[in-house]
Amino acid sequence: MNVEKVANILQKRDNFLIITHQRPDGDAIGSALGLVETLRINGKNADAFFHDELPNAYLPLINTPYIIEDLPCLSDYDNIICLDFSNPKRFGDVDLSAFNTINIDHHPDNSRFGKENFIFPRAAATAEIIFNIVSSIKTWKINTQAATYMLMGVLMDTGGLRFDNTSSSVLTCAADLLKAGAEHTKIINALFYSKPKNI
Repeated sequence: MNVEKVANILQKRDNFLIITHQRPDGDAIGSALGLVETLRINGKNADAFFHDELPNAYLPLINTPYIIEDLPCLSDYDNIICLDFSNPKRFGDVDLSAFNTINIDHHPDNSRFGKENFIFPRAAATAEIIFNIVSSIKTWKINTQAATYMLMGVLMDTGGLRFDNTSSSVLTCAADLLKAGAEHTKIINALFYSKPKNI
């Protein structure tokens, strides 16, 4: 996976807003929060925005001050990173074309709607792509929280490493995230062995 160009963008630029599709799933949540956490701990200004409330099942895993509750003014950010959605309509009724959008995704049908497009259709999850990008920057740190978010995304898009998209590269990614401190047991208990109460 050639990720050097994206890694170079993250190192050279600043002031990022990270967005994903409506009704976010585990990969959308994990990739967005894994990236915002990693950018923040490495000295970048970054926020994440979700259109919808996150599903209750994920709440025990989420501990971050970097989520913006209301849609911010997009022009306040120099870079809008679009994760895990193949066309802009999946984000909602917001015209993204006027902004510096960086489109990172693994869906083969991605319409390449961004100003810059980085599509990796062989990846099982966008969280896998994000980990490969940030781990390629040898001077950057990945903390336990970021690793947990990214592993969550990988596990949810592979059905707990059971789906046929579970390649050797996915298994290597999962192993590296565990080495980085990802809380595997916490993820499994929350998302596979628990049923949250309806509130």
